[in-house]
Amino acid sequence: MIAEYEAAGRDTALGSPRAYAVAQNHKHIPEIVKICGLSQEPIFQPVVADFYNGMIVSVPLHASRLRCPRTMDELTAVYRAHFENQPMIRILNPNPEPMLAANKLADSDAMEIFLTGSGERMIAYAQFDNLGKGACGMAIQNMDLMLGIS
Repeated sequence: MIAEYEAAGRDTALGSPRAYAVAQNHKHIPEIVKICGLSQEPIFQPVVADFYNGMIVSVPLHASRLRCPRTMDELTAVYRAHFENQPMIRILNPNPEPMLAANKLADSDAMEIFLTGSGERMIAYAQFDNLGKGACGMAIQNMDLMLGIS
């Protein structure tokens, strides 16, 4: 995919965001199901665009499908309690911005988690730098743990 973006005379479609794995067969769906303990595969629609780093992932949620129907404020409180001792993870209030930029946290080791929507229909988001969370980022996080920094 990277070669397509770097090619001279590339397809003009590469100049705009593109949805992929539209058949709901993305390689990370089994991982999401396992790690999150889901009984059903989520709707997962990744989008790729022409910028170097940064990422935003989203998962739609229906309050009626949760084990205990919850409001956005209640779910935000669950996230805050779960990640309270994680200095690199910030939990934002619901609907933090009217527009979301995937590269907002480019060149950062931080992650922001938040919900958007209202009432029954919500979307859970995580924003982070997809390159910083790779092998190098993991090595730094492991070093922080060994040194007692985080």
